Amino acid sequence: MTSSTDDHKSLHRLNPFKLAEAIDNAANGKIVNVTKLSNNFLLLETNSAKQSQALLSTKSLEGIPVNITPHNSLNFTRGVIKTRDLQDMSEEDIIAELYSEGVIRCKRIKITRNSQIIQTNTYILTFNRLQLPSVINMGYLRVRVEKYIPSLRCTKCQKFGHHFSKLEIILPSVLEAVFLSHHLKYQVCLYNATTARTTIQVQNVSIMRKITHLPAKHAQNTKKNKKSFHSNTH
Repeated sequence: MTSSTDDHKSLHRLNPFKLAEAIDNAANGKIVNVTKLSNNFLLLETNSAKQSQALLSTKSLEGIPVNITPHNSLNFTRGVIKTRDLQDMSEEDIIAELYSEGVIRCKRIKITRNSQIIQTNTYILTFNRLQLPSVINMGYLRVRVEKYIPSLRCTKCQKFGHHFSKLEIILPSVLEAVFLSHHLKYQVCLYNATTARTTIQVQNVSIMRKITHLPAKHAQNTKKNKKSFHSNTH
């Protein structure tokens, strides 16, 4: 990534032919590609580490002072390992031991169960290389590295595997609207729509019969069981 450090001079306003020549000269050879980004940035793709190092030491292009830095994500890969053999090590110690394997960051996955945080045996490793290794040497062990795929987590129900955008709005029926607030509606995940409908039905029974939640839930379950019995006998 490169950008001008002078607010009054933009790389985007330079002659594209002269700028391309200046970049290739700074890299000591023609680079793969230059992409024009927003906010006065240019994305440079090189052929080799030598070209990258040459560009990182460049301070100006066509008389314009520039700052060239590695891209935050395109120059790295992330993988997942699962092992019990690192459970007594901190993330910092794991990075230090696996630095020779290209590991520059480590995050141990944590889960919450019964209000307690539990450390799992799954680790997300960030490598300072473009190609993810299939295995890494971990002392005398060879551990398989799997591709890291970010988990989808719904911000509505806090469950994994689907996204907040998958929603269904459940409106009370006309009869229910008599007993419920006229503006009441339920916005729930499609994956939890059945549970939401059951909750609405129990609330309706509670309001109509003026009983608490547990008796209303029991009455609704009894009603559902009777319907199921009749449908099976016919």
